[in-house]
Amino acid sequence: MSTPTGPVGSAGSLGVARLASLGVAPAHLGMPAEVVEALGALQAQDCASALWAVGLRAPGSVRADVETALNAGAIVRTWPMRGTLHLVPGADARWMCTLLNAPVHRAARRRWEQLGLTETDFGTAAEALQAGLGEPGTGGRLTRPEVFEVLRRAGVDPVGQRGYHVVSRLAQDGLLCQVAQTGAQQTFALLDDVAAQRTLGREEAMATLAARYVRGHAPTTDRDLAWWTGQNLGWAREALALAGVDPGEVAVPSPTDEPGRLHLLPGFDEYLLGYADRSHAGPPEALDAVVPGRNGIFLPTIVVDGRIVGTWRRLTRARGVSVIPTWLEQPAPAWVSSLAEATTDYVRFVSGGPTSGGAPRT
Repeated sequence: MSTPTGPVGSAGSLGVARLASLGVAPAHLGMPAEVVEALGALQAQDCASALWAVGLRAPGSVRADVETALNAGAIVRTWPMRGTLHLVPGADARWMCTLLNAPVHRAARRRWEQLGLTETDFGTAAEALQAGLGEPGTGGRLTRPEVFEVLRRAGVDPVGQRGYHVVSRLAQDGLLCQVAQTGAQQTFALLDDVAAQRTLGREEAMATLAARYVRGHAPTTDRDLAWWTGQNLGWAREALALAGVDPGEVAVPSPTDEPGRLHLLPGFDEYLLGYADRSHAGPPEALDAVVPGRNGIFLPTIVVDGRIVGTWRRLTRARGVSVIPTWLEQPAPAWVSSLAEATTDYVRFVSGGPTSGGAPRT
């Protein structure tokens, strides 16, 4: 089960097939909450990128639709695996965190010791934030600075990285989650206040997650699942056996792209982050351009026929939002016209409807 087989075995066709399963080509996964459940989770350390990752796959949606789903608890932002923020189905956040975070905690304990954080500190922080989020006037929401102030008053100084490690640990424990941002500020709530939690036993949880991952990322491999969940290969193979799926043999939706059609993928998209081996997306030099200096920051990508042909950035000015491409190769005429169409879709998403301007710069 280590290599996808069949007609999608070559890199180019493999990328096209994965774009179809990931709900990009065609965009077909439904409403925002349905997108997140279909893929299992979406990488979300950059909030704006995560919102567009959902919107790209939910035809006709706008940014406010995704934020509404976050505030309603249909989706939450939390740390379910690999020590990294993801969007996950609100009702599944706790069992996902319970299932997947043991390796994260083992790796983090030395850092907690270096920061002087003890289990007593985490317990004190949990009690303080439960009380703080229940205070009248908060609406059950606190921004990151407000959370840190609650911690200071409780005697758990958030200085340096201490605050980050406290809130991420409490989210991993299933106490906290993030809802839609307040302006540019991360905003926290008690998980039980925003979404009633499903309870799954270990085997059911493993099977559920493996099935979602494979359906939403096919064709894929056991090694990809191990990477994505942050677990070892034995765990991934057990999860696939429990789900009763062979990751290389799952049916893939029929791609509908016309040759040369272009997609504007956000930074940190599942098209790259969802796989241990990313060669389906392009040669090493293209992948290096997406992560300049290998600094861990994945730039937004321009993808045509399953391969990365450029990166892009958003430019906001008084007259509107524009997309600025950086081509990795000479763009074909079809790419330029397709870029205009993709830019229109992106501007509509971030602006909430039809807007003037928004033309890409070539």
